[in-house]
Amino acid sequence: FCQYCVSPIIEENIEDTDYVEKTSSSHVEEPFRHLLEPTPHLKQAIELLPHQEEGLAWTQQLWEKDYPGGLLADDMGLGKTLQVLCFLEWHHTKYRQHKSQRKPYLIVAPIALLENWAAEYPKFFEEGSLEFITLYGKALQDFKCDPDNTNNLEIPDIDGIERLQELRKRRGALDV
Repeated sequence: FCQYCVSPIIEENIEDTDYVEKTSSSHVEEPFRHLLEPTPHLKQAIELLPHQEEGLAWTQQLWEKDYPGGLLADDMGLGKTLQVLCFLEWHHTKYRQHKSQRKPYLIVAPIALLENWAAEYPKFFEEGSLEFITLYGKALQDFKCDPDNTNNLEIPDIDGIERLQELRKRRGALDV
């Protein structure tokens, strides 16, 4: 690779990558296996596509191996919402069996996408597992955290996130 043949931005990114590699204390196992675990409460007629299975398995393994985060960056229209919903359903069922472990998941999205998140869930999953609370406008102003209602996926708009001080105190470690 010719150092003089790359643009300054690429060179800067390469230098940043070298820095991260030198300072990173985490070690990625080779090969990093993506072992798909079944998604609970997924309707029987729903089948994930191979790339969705791989993305879901990857997010599951990131969680299982205590990685601090990841970026699911498929192109638009390839089912990222479904993959994330499958992950949340899996996580909720596997890790939040006891009421003390149940805190709401927080999905922050632009207003145009809020209703889409809430509408997608019943298309793919059986009733009764997780409940969506969509928060923007008046609903956000009137919102009160209910410590007894712990199966929530709470979805505020991006501009309203700073108004959720009480929610921030009790939300889980998993923000999507």
